[in-house]
Amino acid sequence: MTRRSRLFPRADVVDATQRRIDSLTVTDQQTVASTMQNTYVPVSTRACLPFDSSVGLTDGTILGGTAKLRHVAVRTFSGVRLAFTNAYAGAGNTEADTPNAITVRAAVEPLGNIIIPVTFGGARSVLIQPGATVLSDPVGVDIAKGTTFYTRTWVQVASGEKFPRAGYITASSGEGNNYGTTVGADLTGTGSSSLTGIGTNQRVFGPSMILGRVKDPGKPVVGIIGDSIAQGSNDNDRGYIERSLLDGYSFQKVAFPGEALDGWIGNNGLTRYRRASILISASLTHAICEYGRNNMNSATVQADTLAAWTSLARMGVPVYQTTITPQTTSTDGWVTVGNQTVADATKEARRTAFNDWLRDGAPISAGAPVAPGMSGASRAGSAAHPLSGWFEIADLAESARNSGKWKGGYTSDGTHPGATGADALKAGINPAVFGQPSAA
Repeated sequence: MTRRSRLFPRADVVDATQRRIDSLTVTDQQTVASTMQNTYVPVSTRACLPFDSSVGLTDGTILGGTAKLRHVAVRTFSGVRLAFTNAYAGAGNTEADTPNAITVRAAVEPLGNIIIPVTFGGARSVLIQPGATVLSDPVGVDIAKGTTFYTRTWVQVASGEKFPRAGYITASSGEGNNYGTTVGADLTGTGSSSLTGIGTNQRVFGPSMILGRVKDPGKPVVGIIGDSIAQGSNDNDRGYIERSLLDGYSFQKVAFPGEALDGWIGNNGLTRYRRASILISASLTHAICEYGRNNMNSATVQADTLAAWTSLARMGVPVYQTTITPQTTSTDGWVTVGNQTVADATKEARRTAFNDWLRDGAPISAGAPVAPGMSGASRAGSAAHPLSGWFEIADLAESARNSGKWKGGYTSDGTHPGATGADALKAGINPAVFGQPSAA
């Protein structure tokens, strides 16, 4: 398995004394990372943007209410701050502004039904304009790594208006909501009643970022960019990338189901700037790009991926790409390899060509992709290339390299790894290349 494994592998990244960052010790590199970060960094699971356009907005009849979402702390933190974004995945599954402003109140529930209200500039509620992201005041709670906690978000719109929906809630996770055609009660105040098990099995509005003040700043903060596989479809909104980072790594997910590379690189950045702003606000130090599966109908997938890497590298962080997993049909629910059929031979040929190109370091010349094996080309990890390295995922997913078929039991729809598959594929991500995780 081939990986590029330096924390800051770009040779043109230097510190204030003009020393190349990749020449420093790991300890010194992490000191530099600390200076790149704000006081607050992402500290929890399930902070995400609204998803695909089929469920990204309410229908104009639901006027709001309170939703309760479950989270798990990936770092020990205090002073939590919640961010909320009034945007969603619009036409073509690319980001767009919600058509109207929304009113939001929120709370943190660090222990069972102990509710601590959140304020915004000292006020209990905030009006969020279309496309805007707002950040709450710090809330004085401290939560240990691995602890389950909840957020409550009350949202209100006028008749005919809409609000975004994101996290999928279930009764088994202790979640719930009271949305309705009349506005559900605000249950974000101290002493509010329980929402557990009410109105579950649907998507609700919640925080796009959950930030906390950590006692060991300078640790990696990883951005997750991609489509439904990165978002965690078929895996309870987790996915193999998130699973690989759960032991002490901060991460911020901005993946959109159904999105192709056009959603990130299209229209001179108009379809990504809201998510890019969130990544920057999250004090990003590294990025993982998973895009590609939805671009196998395009002969320009390599050039388009190169453009996405370039935009991410301009944030000043190392960028990593995953190899692309297969897509098949099955006559036995993907239990066996033999009963699978490649869904589209043309797309499969492009997938294997892309993966083989990536495994050779995604060679480029004069800023354009060239064939694997070409001498003199720039490759991932060099100063002339926007990509720092790649992670081998397809070999873990397929029955054999470039077979085009999933290992048995890894998927239930032929495209997205389920819990079993995602748990196996997480081994393809080596988070140690980002630096040491938080021990607390």
